[in-house]
Amino acid sequence: HGRVSAETKQALLADAHALGLTQVTAIDVADLVFFAADLTAAHRAAIEDVLVDPLLQTATWDSPARGIDTELLPGVTDPAAQAVTLAAHIVGLPEVEIATGTHYDVQPQLDDATLALLARRGVRLGTDWTALADPAAEAGGAAVAELVMALAALRP
Repeated sequence: HGRVSAETKQALLADAHALGLTQVTAIDVADLVFFAADLTAAHRAAIEDVLVDPLLQTATWDSPARGIDTELLPGVTDPAAQAVTLAAHIVGLPEVEIATGTHYDVQPQLDDATLALLARRGVRLGTDWTALADPAAEAGGAAVAELVMALAALRP
């Protein structure tokens, strides 16, 4: 779900409004890739070259400050992670556990309780929204490198 349409973003906004969160003015969407290890700068550049379409996407290794992150379950529910694992092997990354997910950047910034409500109640793009408090803790305390790929703003 890397290329999210304007209609999908409008549907996400409508979902938030249906929950009574009428103060929400926009929800931007970015793909997430979690690596359960620290990667060298060379490894980061190599995998970024494979995963990011520079004409349509921007990438950062900085974790989003606020919003809602989802993470698919490893294995059969996360075929994108399997594809990233194959790409990582091809470009010479060390063996590393990989998961994928989605980041929802909700505007304006909401307090934690309101974000939690949206995370529990909002359902779109085939996955339940679940807020991840600390990705490193989710990975059993291991270092986690996170690649965030956001669609470049292509507005008329």
